[in-house]
Amino acid sequence: MNVGQPSPTAPAKLNILLMGSNVERRTLRKKVLSLHGVEAVSATDLVEAGSIWHRDRSDLVLMDIGNDQHGCLAWRDEIKKENPKQIVASLVGPPEFPKQVYREC
Repeated sequence: MNVGQPSPTAPAKLNILLMGSNVERRTLRKKVLSLHGVEAVSATDLVEAGSIWHRDRSDLVLMDIGNDQHGCLAWRDEIKKENPKQIVASLVGPPEFPKQVYREC
């Protein structure tokens, strides 16, 4: 695969919600996912993410915890209470981390 080209083995379309307040990290993470044929809807904060999640019921929620660890963890617990099967992942590593995790799956 050439850098900047979509992955030829993209998975079935998933409804992914990517939440993070840092524009640069959020943009880079969306780009890494996109290079693998995965599109994500992004939210800048918990309020926006909650609104999107209640409307779209994402298959996967990726949260960049940033400086609001307690708020993010409380929202994750709220989501899991409402939908126990919801997959929620906390992004705590460098922006390239989703690419590494995706490759390992």
